[in-house]
Amino acid sequence: MRDAPRNRVLYDARKEIDAEGFADEDGEKSYYMGSTTEEDLSYGWIYTSNESEENVLKNQISLSLEGLEVAYPAGIDASGPFDITVEPESDHLIILRKTAKDVDLNIEVTTYSVE
Repeated sequence: MRDAPRNRVLYDARKEIDAEGFADEDGEKSYYMGSTTEEDLSYGWIYTSNESEENVLKNQISLSLEGLEVAYPAGIDASGPFDITVEPESDHLIILRKTAKDVDLNIEVTTYSVE
């Protein structure tokens, strides 16, 4: 079995969500993070975690994708902003597929609560 490459992340900074109400009782904040892969790998991801025990997390996401497309969830039009909803104590995953050798991913996220 081949070991996974250790240095494959081009974008992996954890971005905490500072909006009020999106932390658990221990103060762990909700967050999102993303990754794209080295030349020999074909996929990347954007992961969102809602640490709140009560509040639904709703993010509006704008992506600037070069050499990438959204593979999952199917049907997302990433050419403009789109919304995701993450239930309390749940996660959301977007899988990106490489379409070119060189890739660039920029993420803009606006967070607001669903009441």
